[in-house]
Amino acid sequence: MARRSYKKERFIPFLLLGPALLMMLLIVAYPLFQALKLSLFDASLLRPDRAKFIGLANYIQIVRNPPIFIRSLVNSLIWIVGSVTLQFIVGGCWGGAYFEPGVPGQSLGEGGVKPNSLGNFGSSCVLDVDLDAGRELRGGNK
Repeated sequence: MARRSYKKERFIPFLLLGPALLMMLLIVAYPLFQALKLSLFDASLLRPDRAKFIGLANYIQIVRNPPIFIRSLVNSLIWIVGSVTLQFIVGGCWGGAYFEPGVPGQSLGEGGVKPNSLGNFGSSCVLDVDLDAGRELRGGNK
């Protein structure tokens, strides 16, 4: 029987995490570099073919004219706060409506199945001695 070396066993978790970390890096890094690249051009997203390279002129304009920067910062904050608030409102309304009694598509109990109910049920199955769903996974009675 061949024995694995300790170094190979230590490398396996990193090997398994590699694809996920690579995807996360691409998802974060690509838009970041595209935004930095776009900031070096005088471009309109409506006519990207007319983009003209201007280097650091956009950054120089921010330093020389602070009201423009402050206005764009305020606009960004309004957009972020507004969109996140709207997402919470829409998500809360959808969740509240979905888990109300009598909504079509609910078949797992009176008044709907709430996420906490599912979590509590799962925990009780694993922890309850009489209803032990995880027994086989732990190598118990077969």
